[in-house]
Amino acid sequence: DELNIDQLKFNDAVLQKIFDEYVQAIETEAKPSEKFFVNHPEEDVRMMAINLMSEAYELSKRWEEQHKINVTLENAPKVVARATVSSVYSLKIKKVDSMKAKIKEIFSNQNPQGDDLEIYMRRWKELDEAQNQMNRALGRIIV
Repeated sequence: DELNIDQLKFNDAVLQKIFDEYVQAIETEAKPSEKFFVNHPEEDVRMMAINLMSEAYELSKRWEEQHKINVTLENAPKVVARATVSSVYSLKIKKVDSMKAKIKEIFSNQNPQGDDLEIYMRRWKELDEAQNQMNRALGRIIV
């Protein structure tokens, strides 16, 4: 919901397609399952879903027994929830970086004056404050 509220879009067209279909399904109160995307009619969506759901590594069942070390798996609910929030903030921070780069380009190429300058400066400050707030939420310290 946060991505929709902030009107953020994915740079990757396939990820955006998956997100849009998920949102559309949620709006009709039909939460799509993993199978929906794995069996999707479009191959690029199918392949992305399979890649996203596949685990790169598998922890040996004997690991805990042999080394007496308890490992939290990535798919544990708390880990997934934390990773989701972190990922959304990271995406937002990247988008803010992109918006700031556009303003910087305008300053370099157009040399705004008067009211335009004030508007861009105010927007830069808003973006900077939002970015700092998100970085603090993620525990990042930017000097």
